Amino acid sequence: MTDIEIVRENGQHKTNSKNIAEVFTKPHRDVTKAILELKCSESFRERNFSQSTFLSKQNKRLSCVDMTKDGFAFLCMGFTGKKAAQFKEEFISEFE
Repeated sequence: MTDIEIVRENGQHKTNSKNIAEVFTKPHRDVTKAILELKCSESFRERNFSQSTFLSKQNKRLSCVDMTKDGFAFLCMGFTGKKAAQFKEEFISEFE
């Protein structure tokens, strides 16, 4: 998806839960809850998700979750709705 904000950090591409919430038009608390409830192994979680912060419009530092490309894919493959379907189609097309 072209709307996903991706940054390169320590040689790895990452995004965060705040950006995911905005792109998929979900409340941020729902995205962070979905991350906490993922049925992945602890080693996968440790490699692909980490606590972070972002600066709100009110200039407050709030918590979010940074994630790798693999963490992003694992999380978003479980989403439903029009934007989620678009993401899944684009993700599948990358392999063609």
